[in-house]
Amino acid sequence: MDNEIAQRIFQQVMDLWITPEIEKRKLNKKISSEFKLKSAQIVFSSERALIKTRLNDEIKAIAKSRLLYFLQIQNYSLPTLIYLYF
Repeated sequence: MDNEIAQRIFQQVMDLWITPEIEKRKLNKKISSEFKLKSAQIVFSSERALIKTRLNDEIKAIAKSRLLYFLQIQNYSLPTLIYLYF
């Protein structure tokens, strides 16, 4: 996967799930307007049409993985780790 493809995937995840969830929570006063995103998890259900977005400390997972890529996504200050899960 080259850097341009990784950039596009990252931006689509932000646009489709993470940013709308942050905006919804700000509107409902569940998070402050100064909220800082540190991590996010999108959970898809195979049994229902349910997509759950977890932010920061809400994330829960146990996974075995290995580092596939380490890259710097444009317009984001933190390095982004992309994992291959198996």
